[in-house]
Amino acid sequence: MGKVCEHCKKLKDIMEVAETKPHEYLRIVYDQMYEMYKNKNLKLYFSDCSFEHFFKELCEEKHYTYDIYMQCCECERIFELGVCIRGCPVYKVLDEKPDINKLAGMARMDKKQCYYDED
Repeated sequence: MGKVCEHCKKLKDIMEVAETKPHEYLRIVYDQMYEMYKNKNLKLYFSDCSFEHFFKELCEEKHYTYDIYMQCCECERIFELGVCIRGCPVYKVLDEKPDINKLAGMARMDKKQCYYDED
């Protein structure tokens, strides 16, 4: 993929800073993703939890890990937000799309639901 588009630059920059203080930036990164989603700059590529109810599901602790993959509607870059209940959040900017069938297979093995936006 080429350069990060204008819509993604701010999120990419926040995610880079978040790597230095992962717990402190979890809400900030999520809120930025959610705002971009509401503004139709991002779409849900894949998630093994409800994107809209992400923090509620985290608090319920039904699973050990939660992953959200958002895709830019302009440059198609993928942003991953991963959370481990007893570990540090993970923030990744991916140049290639992960295999959605593999992600769904892993989620189903853990008895999780699969969420994604229909094109």
